[in-house]
Amino acid sequence: AKFLSIVEAGFTSCNIASHAGLAMSNSVTQSSDAWYQDAAKAQIQSERMGRAELLNGRVAMLGFLVGLITEFLTGHGIASQITFGLFGQG
Repeated sequence: AKFLSIVEAGFTSCNIASHAGLAMSNSVTQSSDAWYQDAAKAQIQSERMGRAELLNGRVAMLGFLVGLITEFLTGHGIASQITFGLFGQG
C-alpha cells in the first residue's frame, strides 16, 4: 500500500509538471495565434485600402473624362461647368 501511494504521488507530481508544461505551451501558442491574427488583420486592411484607392482613382478618371466630353460637346471648360452648377447659370 505504501508503494502504491508513492507511485500515485509520483504520477500526480508528473501530471502537475506536464500540466505546467502544457500551460506554458498554450500561452506560447496563444501569443503566436494572436500574432498571426494581427498579421492577417493588417494584411486584410492593407488589401482593402488598396482596392479602395484603386476604385477611387478609377472614379476620378471617369469623372474627368465626363468633364472633357462635356467640354467638347458644350464648348464650356470644366471650370465653367462647375460654376454653372454652383450659381445656376445656363
